[in-house]
Amino acid sequence: MVSVLLIDDERGICECFADILAQAMPGFEFRFSSALSASQGFDLFLQNRPHIVFVDLELGTEEKGTDFIRRIRSMDPAVKTVLLSGFLEDHLKQSPPWGTDALLEKPVSSGQLARLVRELLKVSEGGDRHAAKNSTRH
Repeated sequence: MVSVLLIDDERGICECFADILAQAMPGFEFRFSSALSASQGFDLFLQNRPHIVFVDLELGTEEKGTDFIRRIRSMDPAVKTVLLSGFLEDHLKQSPPWGTDALLEKPVSSGQLARLVRELLKVSEGGDRHAAKNSTRH
């Protein structure tokens, strides 16, 4: 089972992201958790050791998404990270900065999310779902 964590200070994004993920990748098994702050997100990261972490660039006054990614990457270099933002400049989309695996502009469509998750998990469309379902974390 693939573990996914979302950290975004917008409650609506957190509430609908799991549904978008399920729509995007029917048949995949995900354990999804979300947090409205960096501190909540960090606690969930330590508890769940997710495979993929989606982090909003702007997390209110607490911490920038880029700083959060650096912090979790120092603990787990293998974790896949995606930086979310409502405003991305074109040159940033081409080359993800700040040590993240990908950038994703909000609002997120199910098609975008499916392509990105498959790429991060190295699973082809209609391909080996078994690999994604049985991936493990230590």
